Amino acid sequence: MKANEPVTVLFSRTAKPGQEKAYEDWNKQLIRLSEQQPGHVMTSVVADGDRRYITLQRFDTHQDLERWLKSPLRLERLSELNMLTEDSLEPAEMTGMETWFRLPGQSGRHIPRWKMVITTFCVIYCFVLLMNLSVLPYTTDLPLLVRAAVFPVIMVPLMTYIVMPRVTRLFSRWLYDR
Repeated sequence: MKANEPVTVLFSRTAKPGQEKAYEDWNKQLIRLSEQQPGHVMTSVVADGDRRYITLQRFDTHQDLERWLKSPLRLERLSELNMLTEDSLEPAEMTGMETWFRLPGQSGRHIPRWKMVITTFCVIYCFVLLMNLSVLPYTTDLPLLVRAAVFPVIMVPLMTYIVMPRVTRLFSRWLYDR
């Protein structure tokens, strides 16, 4: 990994029973602090089950991420984490397509790039085919720039939050060689 390329970090945590709201509030406060840090690009939180929360944060560089992870503001807030969660796992850093292929509990295991390429190609091919059948007929009268924007506006969020997490779980034995 190059020090000057963007990096995404994944935090996967399970709130203790009855602490879900308190954890969500804690996480929102931590996110607000991270958004004020140099190099912060975006943060996204997905609730994966009753009490499991997956937080993805993207920074411009590895150095920006490290500065945030070691900041006194963050470390002070982390002291409250043990009261709210069952696990306080360290973040898993990811670059590129790896963000689509991470499952909770698999942070230390890497998927070979050729498997990521094959899986991504198959999923995107099916997605593009479906979009051409279902959406394209309704966009023919739109200007080219608008038509070209329709696919990524629909595809990227669906791929990131719905399709790839399910595909990764479905093919996890093959992807992770379990």
